[in-house]
Amino acid sequence: ANEFVDFDEKWYESAIGWHGATLLLEQIVGRNLFSAEYTFLTYNTNGQNRDVETVYPDFLHTDGYTDTDLFDYANVYDRGRDLRSVYRENQDRTSHIAVLQGRINLPMGRGVSIVPKFKYIRDLDRRDIPDGPDDRSYYEATHPGLTDNYVGNIFIGRVNFAYPFTDEFKFEIGAQIDRWYEDNRSGSPESGYNDYTTRKNKLFSALNYSFGGATFRYYVEVIDKDLIRKFGEGDARQEDNLYWNVVRSKATLEVSW
Repeated sequence: ANEFVDFDEKWYESAIGWHGATLLLEQIVGRNLFSAEYTFLTYNTNGQNRDVETVYPDFLHTDGYTDTDLFDYANVYDRGRDLRSVYRENQDRTSHIAVLQGRINLPMGRGVSIVPKFKYIRDLDRRDIPDGPDDRSYYEATHPGLTDNYVGNIFIGRVNFAYPFTDEFKFEIGAQIDRWYEDNRSGSPESGYNDYTTRKNKLFSALNYSFGGATFRYYVEVIDKDLIRKFGEGDARQEDNLYWNVVRSKATLEVSW
C-alpha cells in the first residue's frame, strides 16, 4: 500500500480503473533510442448519482492531479485525489496521455547516459451530466454561465544524466519541472470550484556503489513548489496559496545471496 512506500518509490493505483488503448513508436539511431507514446483512457468508474455515503468507497479528497512527491494520508492541504477514492458521486471522465522520451549515449569517458522525458496529460471530467437537451446540472442551474467540468492540463519535463566512474561506482543527477493547470479542480456544486495552478521544480542526485551482491545507494532531492488557488471571475472567495521547500535524502543497502 502507498502509505508504506518511501518518497522515491513508485505509487500504486487501484485496479478498479480504466480501459483504453496505447500507441507506441520507437526509433533506434546508432546507440540511441527515441520513443513516442500516446494513450487514450476512459474509466470503468464513470457513472451518475452514486451513493458514496454508504455503498461506494469515498474519501475526503476525490479530485485533482495527485502530487505523489508531497502527498500524505491526512492530506490536510488538499494535495490531490486520494488514490483510495475510487468512486465519485458523478463522473464522466476521459484522459489523453502523450509521452516523448529518449535514451542518448555519448562516447565521453566511460560513457554518459542522458534520458530526457516529456509528458502531457489532458484530463477531462464532465462530472454531472444533464439527462437531456432541456436539462442542466445542479451546478449549471445555480451558477448561470458556468460549468462544473474539470479540465486538467498537466505538463512534466524531466532529464537525467548518469556516468559510471568505475564498474562499481555510478553517479546520477537530474531535474524535473512540473506545470499543472486545473480548472474547477476542487470544491462542490454548492460552494463552487477552485482553479489550481501548480509550479513545481525538483533537483535530484544519486550515488550508486555495487560490490559483489551488495549495492549501496544514496539519493537526495530538493523540491520547490507553489500552489496557486482561486475561484472563478466575480467570486470574492479566495483560498490561501501554498508553498513548499523540501530537502530530503535516503540511504539504502541491498544485499542478495
